Amino acid sequence: MGWFSVTTVMRNRENLSREKFTELFCEKMQEMGYVATDRENSEFFRAVAFTEKWITLVSDSTDMAKRLDMDCIRVEEVDSDFITMDVYSSTGRKAESILIGEPYWEREENEQMGYFNPTEKVWSVFLENGYSWEQFTEAFSDDNTTEITKMIGMNISHIFLSEKDIEEDCECGFVKDDNIFFLYFRKA
Repeated sequence: MGWFSVTTVMRNRENLSREKFTELFCEKMQEMGYVATDRENSEFFRAVAFTEKWITLVSDSTDMAKRLDMDCIRVEEVDSDFITMDVYSSTGRKAESILIGEPYWEREENEQMGYFNPTEKVWSVFLENGYSWEQFTEAFSDDNTTEITKMIGMNISHIFLSEKDIEEDCECGFVKDDNIFFLYFRKA
């Protein structure tokens, strides 16, 4: 059996600091009826992997990205075989879906299932300086996830974190990354 993970990677276009993002995130959670607390008094947590360009929620939280007014890419790794990347605008509208790797179905079925080749209109806003659209499409056609994430400035290790195991993995030292932190909440 392979590896499964779902993350929501939000574009930090406002250049929020880690502290400002945490404050804003907790405000949105409070609007939803939850208060920030410590680990011992919490009912659940959200793991966050923070970088200057991308803020990864180790969960399926496209609704939270909308609440935070951030574009996001929902990344789902399926059985270690393929990855789907769904781009959402800050309004929560899905702009595009792409598939990287070998799905369980024939590639011709991608269009029927809503997966398309990347379009320049959607993906070019994410490209790092020094990378061209042609380089991006070449990496996509080669199913090169590592190169694709590098070209859009994502930390590849952040997009494959698992909500199920993240807290334990950090505690046990399996994941050592100072950019990962936890926010704890309980019902208000």
